Amino acid sequence: MSQEKRAPSVEPTRVLYVYHGSAGIAGAYLHAIAKAISTAPALECHLATNHYWAFEKGDHVTPVFFRLTENTDRNRHLRLAGSPPQRLALRYVELALGYAKLVPYLVRERIDVVNLSVIDDELPTLLFARAVKLLGKRLVVTAHDVVFQGPRNSPSRRRSVFKLADQFVVHYRHVQRELERRVGVPRERIFVQPFPWADITPVIDPAKLRHHLDTFKAELKPYSRVFLVPGVLRPEKGIETLVHAWRNARFPAKERCALVIAGKGTPGIDMKRAVTDLANVTLIERYLTSEEFWALLKLAHVVVLPYAVDWYAHSSVALLAFLAEKPLVASRIPLFETLVQPDTGLLHEPRDVASLTRALEQAARLDADTLATMGRTARERLVSGWGELPEALAALYREGADGIVGGSGSC
Repeated sequence: MSQEKRAPSVEPTRVLYVYHGSAGIAGAYLHAIAKAISTAPALECHLATNHYWAFEKGDHVTPVFFRLTENTDRNRHLRLAGSPPQRLALRYVELALGYAKLVPYLVRERIDVVNLSVIDDELPTLLFARAVKLLGKRLVVTAHDVVFQGPRNSPSRRRSVFKLADQFVVHYRHVQRELERRVGVPRERIFVQPFPWADITPVIDPAKLRHHLDTFKAELKPYSRVFLVPGVLRPEKGIETLVHAWRNARFPAKERCALVIAGKGTPGIDMKRAVTDLANVTLIERYLTSEEFWALLKLAHVVVLPYAVDWYAHSSVALLAFLAEKPLVASRIPLFETLVQPDTGLLHEPRDVASLTRALEQAARLDADTLATMGRTARERLVSGWGELPEALAALYREGADGIVGGSGSC
């Protein structure tokens, strides 16, 4: 009796995505990628996440980062972390422990490839990258920024992580060029993956969102045009230029324009003093919950991002603004030249008060229907273009980047 021959089973390529910044809305980024590549053949996706990952948790989702120190209203332990300096020190320890937990995981789960999102210049990140290589695993670095934005900038440490990488994933062509120019990475080792649009609804509490919408709507009721500057307030984000431009702007008499600046300030920036003599400015100087952030985005008419430096490689705020169907007024740096087209926003020259003043005045003159159309166009452009991304990423992890550099729909 003849027996039917069975096709040999194909062992899946096991990929571990490591992203310690995956709490709250930021977690939607990783969730979108995981959901997309879950359809790819012969690929098994594992996730190492923040403890406050808001999406479904399965067998291959391992929360290891920042149980005590994540700044979120879901963290009941935050007050135990102490003062800001104490919290920062404890956070460093939690980062190191999180990476340490992943080393045996790599062996136990027979991980083949690690995709490491590099969003800091800390020593534990470098040590983990070295451990990945010592264990004989392939290391793919997702380079969100080539230049670090934080207070303890250590370019040599980040460069050391980059030198360990077998391949890179970036989300924009200008980041690819920066890797080539600043680090000397050959183009054929860089895969350009369009930034994933993401469903943030699992992160948002509907009741809290309604509450904040009602609260902010009442505060902004006198205004017919709301300009919003959300996010961490750093000097390099052009806040000083914005303050001078708002002071100089002359808006149409029919429009009552308000500027809302919402986010935690960093050392070296005194927002209360900066805006004390400005009319129609609302300052919310603290970290925002996901619901507060989204409520302000929904109520704004225009989002303003007047960045003063050209090395910013990524802006989550810009992408969330597009997701919320809001046009941008942004500085003419490579990042925003990639994102902003004439039908989705206005560009101004960086650190140029007169140029930003003109852009604000022009945005105020556009009617509400035009702004709404620009916002819808921005969202449509953001959510399109994934195309054959799952298959392209699967090929990257199985075979390396040769022959597929650029991906599908690359920016």
